[in-house]
Amino acid sequence: MRIETIAPVVSWLTAAFLVAVAGGTATEDTYDIGLRMISATGIYLALAAFAAPPVRRYLQGKIPVALSRPVVVAVLTAGVLVNEELVAPSVASSAALVTL
Repeated sequence: MRIETIAPVVSWLTAAFLVAVAGGTATEDTYDIGLRMISATGIYLALAAFAAPPVRRYLQGKIPVALSRPVVVAVLTAGVLVNEELVAPSVASSAALVTL
């Protein structure tokens, strides 16, 4: 298989995975962390849209900078890591709040 045929398939699978993660984040059973949950879900949905090939083609048409595959992978990886560490509600911390 060629990279030109594999890359769009992987992009769509990544987008589907991020939408599933957003759904999981939105339905987490957390205590009093509504804003963080909404923000984390929105970030995952934005990353999923960015992973989809039509959105990247649209962005490349609007901005003069080409988005190479390494840049896309870096944006998606950094976005997920930053979201998980700084924004997404922590189930462990919310469980501690509930049990106390």
